[in-house]
Amino acid sequence: MSALARLLAGAWEIIRQPNKDNSQVALIIAAIAIATVIGGVVAALYGFSVRQCGFGCRTAGAFLALLSAAAAFAAGGLFGLLFGAPSWNGSTPAAGSGDADGSATDSARQPSIRPNTSLEEIARWLTTMIVGLSLVNLGKISAEATQLGLWLTQAVTLDAHGANATPGIVLVLPFGFAGFLLIYLWSLRFLPSELRESYLELKNEVRAAKAKSERLETKLKELPLAVPAHALDRQMAEMKDAGVDAATVDEIRKRYDAASKWDDEPLQGFGPAQAAGYTLSAEVTKAADNVYSIKVSLKSGDVQESGKMFWLLHHSFLPEVVSACPFESGLAIYANTVSEAFWIGAVIPKAGGEAVRLALDLGTAAGASDAFRGIES
Repeated sequence: MSALARLLAGAWEIIRQPNKDNSQVALIIAAIAIATVIGGVVAALYGFSVRQCGFGCRTAGAFLALLSAAAAFAAGGLFGLLFGAPSWNGSTPAAGSGDADGSATDSARQPSIRPNTSLEEIARWLTTMIVGLSLVNLGKISAEATQLGLWLTQAVTLDAHGANATPGIVLVLPFGFAGFLLIYLWSLRFLPSELRESYLELKNEVRAAKAKSERLETKLKELPLAVPAHALDRQMAEMKDAGVDAATVDEIRKRYDAASKWDDEPLQGFGPAQAAGYTLSAEVTKAADNVYSIKVSLKSGDVQESGKMFWLLHHSFLPEVVSACPFESGLAIYANTVSEAFWIGAVIPKAGGEAVRLALDLGTAAGASDAFRGIES
């Protein structure tokens, strides 16, 4: 009874506001709900009184009658939802809609929503099929309904020889209609606003989370960012062991040591994108919001060249800012996912001589967008 009291209190709260255009619908919904509860009590009393047996047997009859009524109400409600569920076209309101001064509220300015287009299409298909089949098989449906009413009457009354289907039909038909009308009116009047409010709340939450993420990212970029000395020592030693000359290794070490902020570019100006028969190029593909896939290629003029080269990454990749990569048929590839553009370097050791130094700004790569470059649109 407490749930019914809350329902009636909510309906009365709407009804007593004369400026609300949904007060009449709320009154009808409340009236249907009250009538359904009263009808359920009557159905239970009928099932209890119609049986000529003990108390437990009569109670079972009451539960069976009430269960039949509830099932009919649920089936009617399902059809009401199918026929009354709203659909949205995704368009924004016309100019001038909203308040008297021409300004719309936040909810009015928001575009319409489509929570699930596929479910909407299924509902439209089901309603069309149900109406079509019902019209074509109206005679069969009437006969089957009579048989159902007769079976239900016999089950509730425990009279296997009863031939009157009216009590069984009365048990299900009004409740089915009540369920259909109640859910249909609720879906038509209140469900769109509920969905819209939920959508707006979710959108506000996403907006707040995005703002919080941006603030956190800004704070992170203000923190000192340096590659640990022990990690640099190890990676510089690996390059020397692979034949990279000392002058190049020292230059790389100085550049990483000088990089202390997120926006620093230690590889900027480290070398050209093309030199000594080698060409550095890159492709950028957007994988998700603020996530990009990069593919950097180093091609040699000698397609048979094999050996080892080193990729030099942004110092935010710490501690592993140097990545060794083998040449295969004159080609070396580096692939990763990143959040924004940076300068990438490449070092190709040369026995007994100075290593080849290359560098490329990924902001100039094929497929790079303004968002990837960090340029505000």
